[in-house]
Amino acid sequence: MSILGVLALGVMVLCICLPFAATAIQLFRLVWFLTGEKKERGKRPRFTGLVLAMLFSSLAATEFLHVEPFLSLRYLNPVPPEHRDAFVIGMLVLALVAWISGGLLWKIARRRPEG
Repeated sequence: MSILGVLALGVMVLCICLPFAATAIQLFRLVWFLTGEKKERGKRPRFTGLVLAMLFSSLAATEFLHVEPFLSLRYLNPVPPEHRDAFVIGMLVLALVAWISGGLLWKIARRRPEG
């Protein structure tokens, strides 16, 4: 395997694992928000973009991970095998856009004037 192949595989693993790790951190923050002291717990964590990013990155992972449930999802994928590379790239782009737009939607909703 060439160095570019190894780098591409590393980037794909990072793109797939990062939303799962961020969601785990947000779940920990949610537990802390629900059980922690009122002064120390901070703001409630948001999951809007993270859950969508996790969904899209999971769809991209169907081509790389050979464990269940990813094997079943690969067989259910209607995209022809010759176009799966474009599918994976598209899903990773959608994951990134979902993660970014999830935070932006909350900022826009908070800025909206009341009345």
